[in-house]
Amino acid sequence: MHRISPNWRYINPLYRDELYDLGEKGEDILRQAGLIGEYQNPLQQKARMREMVNLPHAVMISTTTASIELAAQKFGTHRFFSWDEVLEHMQPEHLDTSEVPFAMQADIGYRFDDRLERKSYKLIPDGVFVLKDQASSEAVGFAVEAENRKQSGASNLMHTSFLKTFLGYRSITRANAHRPIFGEKTSLMVLVVTRSQRKIEEMKKIIMQATDNKGSALFCFRHIPVLGSPEAAPKPDQTLFTGAWERAGHPPFYLHTLSDKPHR
Repeated sequence: MHRISPNWRYINPLYRDELYDLGEKGEDILRQAGLIGEYQNPLQQKARMREMVNLPHAVMISTTTASIELAAQKFGTHRFFSWDEVLEHMQPEHLDTSEVPFAMQADIGYRFDDRLERKSYKLIPDGVFVLKDQASSEAVGFAVEAENRKQSGASNLMHTSFLKTFLGYRSITRANAHRPIFGEKTSLMVLVVTRSQRKIEEMKKIIMQATDNKGSALFCFRHIPVLGSPEAAPKPDQTLFTGAWERAGHPPFYLHTLSDKPHR
């Protein structure tokens, strides 16, 4: 195991709850035992997932996906497929041609006040998983994004922004660029976790502006204050599976029904 360095911004950092992740030696042992494949988690290769860049960001993603997985196992209505299982079922030709298996091609454009900008780039989710309804066999792929930026808006498409993220995923779903990763019959949705309701309202406003007030059923939002708090260690939250995820211009979405209905 690898002990994550103390966060010196907090009071008494040496006496706080400890966080650990799987170290390189641990990966080697599991790989030799045949418990993980040759691929390192391609999502963890992103610089922003490394502790020296943004530990709270990584904790938000891992706690969100773990909470949903544990709740899905508890209720038994859905099968949870983790990133490594998604990778295992990925189309071979996609694996052969992609250096980063979860990267998806996004071709976007947006008209700012004085100009039209276009950009093509590879979008890599912070996290991925699939939920499959045990009764109907319906499967939905989910990309998970943690939004901790102070500013949600953007003045261009060169720099990272929530606007760029929204346009990217919209482009991907329109072109079905997610299907080589998640499967030909699997739709894609985006779960966005952040620290405050105010941040959610900012992002929903950006979506409404970018869609001429039509909104988007693609993006789902939840705020998780405890994950951004230095006073409490993160704990699994089953309401991420059973509770409502807000959307811009559309009814809330529920993972445990894979619909906007709170009950099956």
